[in-house]
Amino acid sequence: MRNIIIGGTVRAGKSTLAEKIVKELGYSICESDSIVNAFDKAFPSLGIIHKDPTGAREKYKPLLHELLTGFYRTLKYQGIVTVFPGAQFLPSTIDEYSKKDKYIVIFLGLDGIKGEDLLKKIREMDNEHDWTFKESDEKLLRHCNKIIEESEMLKNECKKYGFYYFNTFFDREKVLEEIVEVIRREQKDDC
Repeated sequence: MRNIIIGGTVRAGKSTLAEKIVKELGYSICESDSIVNAFDKAFPSLGIIHKDPTGAREKYKPLLHELLTGFYRTLKYQGIVTVFPGAQFLPSTIDEYSKKDKYIVIFLGLDGIKGEDLLKKIREMDNEHDWTFKESDEKLLRHCNKIIEESEMLKNECKKYGFYYFNTFFDREKVLEEIVEVIRREQKDDC
């Protein structure tokens, strides 16, 4: 059995996938975004904040590697599989981790589309709890274009490092089901 890392762009479905895996496979979860939020609130001077994901990723990397090692120990000694979703991961960062083979690594993105298409889909799914809800269409469109650009980068890096990459823009539910089946297959092969 292996733990699971879920990385990817904002709004690609990392938390939704993690919740689905936990519900269907009975695994534990540790939300990286919650850890980053705690650093942002408790130790803002460290610069590990959501508003600067590029800077936060580099500063977060040593902590991330220690967390992953801790979850590996929990799996090894207690048999508890942990799902670890977060926007702070990059394929290159995970590739640097010495125990990456102890994890199933999955990245989600929203590629092969136009910013306007993503904006429309986000507006259809938006609710008052989403950070996108109060953004103007103009500002959100800029975010959408960045998300698409980052998705392309993630897809290319996943190919380079041999990690899974899934586009969740089209038929998200079907894609998430496919990912759960990939995890089941990988876990079965490990036994």
